[in-house]
Parts: sequence; structure tokens; C-alpha cells
Amino acid sequence: MWWQWGLGLCMLAFVVLAACAVRLMRDAGSSIRRTVQILEDVERQVKRSGEESERLLRASTAVVEELQQRMQAADPWLEAAAEAGTAAKRLSRSMQEAASSVERTVQEAQRALEGSRDTVGDVVELTTAGLHLWQRWQASRQAKPKECREHDSTEKR
Repeated sequence: MWWQWGLGLCMLAFVVLAACAVRLMRDAGSSIRRTVQILEDVERQVKRSGEESERLLRASTAVVEELQQRMQAADPWLEAAAEAGTAAKRLSRSMQEAASSVERTVQEAQRALEGSRDTVGDVVELTTAGLHLWQRWQASRQAKPKECREHDSTEKR
């Protein structure tokens, strides 16, 4: 009879163990499903981040290319300003000072253009530099006839 009680207890222990194993398997399955779902969410987020990174890279590339084009468009203007500065230096000593200030203004505009990424700021700075160059050039044109008149009056004496 003791062996029947032992066998019954063993069977009861096996049933409890099987029930615990089934519950453990269900919990493990549920955990795996949640893990798979989380991994799928993470994968979607990584994919979106990758797409955003690509879009940002394309936009950055476009901005850099536009900046390069603008700088290339400004090169002839800068070269012309440098030539105008050289011609002004040859006129006279007073014109030499004006030319050096024009050259400094152009160099400042060039540094500002290279250092700045704000396109609107670049246009404003280039316009200001152009106006300074124009004003100095006008001033030098007005000063040239006066110098010629002074030179002629000293020769007549």
C-alpha cells in the first residue's frame, strides 16, 4: 500500500511539474513574441533613421554644391577687384592708400564668404563690399581730375 501512495505522489508531482513546465513555456513564448515585436519596432526605427540620414546627407550635399557654385561665381568678381586695386596703386601715393583699403575690404568679404554658411548673409556682405568698392572707385575718379588740375597749375607757375 505504501508503494501506491508513493506512486500517487510521484504522479501528482509529475502533473504539477508538467503544469509548471507548460506555464513556463507559455511565459517564454509570450516573452519571445514581445521580444520579436520590440526588435521589429527597433528595426523600423533604424530604417527610418537611415532614411532620414540619407535625406540629410543629400540636403547637405546640395547645400555644399550651391555654396561652391556661389564661390566660383564670386571668383571673377574678386579677381576684377584685385586688378582694380593694382591699377589704383599705380596712379599715385594717395591712390595707393585707397587701393589697399579696397583690397582689405575685398579680403574681408572673401573671408566672410568662406567662413559663413548663411547664404543671405553672404549676399549682404558681398553687396556691402561691392558698394564700398564702388564708392572708393568713384572717390578715386573724382580725386584724379583734381590731382591733374593741381599738377597743371604747378607747372604753369
